[in-house]
Amino acid sequence: MKINSRKHIFFFILFIVAQIIFLSLVIFNEEKLGNQQLIVLESIPVDPRDPLRGDFIILDYGATNLDHLPSPEITIGESIFIIFEQQSYYWEPIGIYKNKPLPSEISSENVFLKAITQEVAPLHVEYPNIQKCFVPQGSGNIPENPDVIIAVSDKGLARIQRLEFTNPDGTGGIREC
Repeated sequence: MKINSRKHIFFFILFIVAQIIFLSLVIFNEEKLGNQQLIVLESIPVDPRDPLRGDFIILDYGATNLDHLPSPEITIGESIFIIFEQQSYYWEPIGIYKNKPLPSEISSENVFLKAITQEVAPLHVEYPNIQKCFVPQGSGNIPENPDVIIAVSDKGLARIQRLEFTNPDGTGGIREC
């Protein structure tokens, strides 16, 4: 049996290129959150499971309804930036910017998240990458309304770090996302 070395070399190079692309995507996603700050958002009840994807928890936040804040002229589907301030344990939205705020425009204690407008009257937004959390199968149910610990980059990009909750028996629980 004769081995076609050109064919093997081609597949080897193709394999290496695929690995480089995969690793660069992982590194790029981690780099986006390079300088990060952790904040806590209070979730509100939503359908607790996504039946089409398995053990995904669908999350919603009180911070998605922003009708109580003055806002610039915006349209549906537009990217905006929401300023958050820590109030007691949770972080709450306190301002809306149409463009990424400059460091001089916000307090050093505040953070901002990038959001996409879903409705404008009343103003409702969605925060990319923090609306769903995968829970490993068999790790147990998560009670409604977990506290969501979110890593926020200096560019306003966010990613869920973990969910914290209190079980019905009073014990605490944590689930990594």
